Amino acid sequence: MRKWYKYFLDPLRRGRIYLPIDSNFYDHEKAMGGYKADDAYLSKSTFFNKYFWGYHIIGRLGCYDNFLRKHLKKDKDILSIASGRCANELFLIEDGYKITCSDLKVFDSYKETKTLFPQFDFVEHDILNGPFFLKYDAVICLSLIYLFNEEKLLTFFRNVSDSLKTGGHLILDSAGSTDNLMSYLIH
Repeated sequence: MRKWYKYFLDPLRRGRIYLPIDSNFYDHEKAMGGYKADDAYLSKSTFFNKYFWGYHIIGRLGCYDNFLRKHLKKDKDILSIASGRCANELFLIEDGYKITCSDLKVFDSYKETKTLFPQFDFVEHDILNGPFFLKYDAVICLSLIYLFNEEKLLTFFRNVSDSLKTGGHLILDSAGSTDNLMSYLIH
């Protein structure tokens, strides 16, 4: 089993500063910069400019989007696990993909997100506690599993498998970082 390390670069101190792996939704929310509503929620355009394009004009979210569009079909039922703010998913939903987003908790800006994107579906669910009540053609999970030890990882895969229709598939990315200037420059 690969061991993951979480650290950041501090220009004022030499060396790496190791951080503990996020142990709950609130730790992860904080590590990802928070999910509160702000002036980006004035329109779909301002939302995507900040949370989809932002530091990611040629970065991670654009790479995800290109890959997802090549491997997902608009007429299929898609589940996103650990969706966070749901920027990638909302960008696809705007183009006609049928995606249900999920996370451990309803995020702070859910109401504002639902106002901007009325077709947006969100389910509060912990995949480690069991499979979803519906079955999906595809499951996407971006930047989550680095938080899991071997036991949780096995539970994750078992419950995802039980959440997929026969012949369904999982699109998985293992690592994630905070959306900020430093992660953009490193990318």
